[in-house]
Amino acid sequence: QLGEKLKLVYRSSAQLHLMYAWAGSGDGRAHHWAILPLNKVKRALIGIGFVGSEPHVLRELHHHSHLRIARTPDGTFHPKLLLGISGDRAWAIFGSSNFTIGGFQNNTELNAFIAGSIRSGPLRDALAFFEDHWQRAPAELPDGWLDDYEDQYRSRPKPVRPPPLRTRRLAHHRGLLDMTWAGFIG
Repeated sequence: QLGEKLKLVYRSSAQLHLMYAWAGSGDGRAHHWAILPLNKVKRALIGIGFVGSEPHVLRELHHHSHLRIARTPDGTFHPKLLLGISGDRAWAIFGSSNFTIGGFQNNTELNAFIAGSIRSGPLRDALAFFEDHWQRAPAELPDGWLDDYEDQYRSRPKPVRPPPLRTRRLAHHRGLLDMTWAGFIG
């Protein structure tokens, strides 16, 4: 369902506004990225906490739209909002999904979809939230910043995956599982 709503927002909108803690494209191959109409992205506000956003995405957004890097000095920039607007109509997807393969494909996520007038309460509030954070972010990327970020991204430690949970095997207790209640208490 998320993929269908994503396509609906992309198709219906004249302009897109992205606000994500992290953004990734799977080197340009991930579905959420491959179908993104970059020519419709008016503004992208992307977080870089833990060097988690893919440099390829930042470069593409910087090239095709107005990109700002979110800075949060006392915490982590963590919103996830896709807002599409066309005239008075608006569509929003927001929730737990980052703009990544995990967020749109692999992870267990919870998102909401709303549509209506951009002047309505929730959509108006989503746009106001975006605008407020957009104004706080530096307007220009310093020369060479993307190159420096890419170096950091390549040298960052890879996330550690916990060992898989192993379920206890009950094969040696099979007789108990197949036993009748009368046999068990008798």
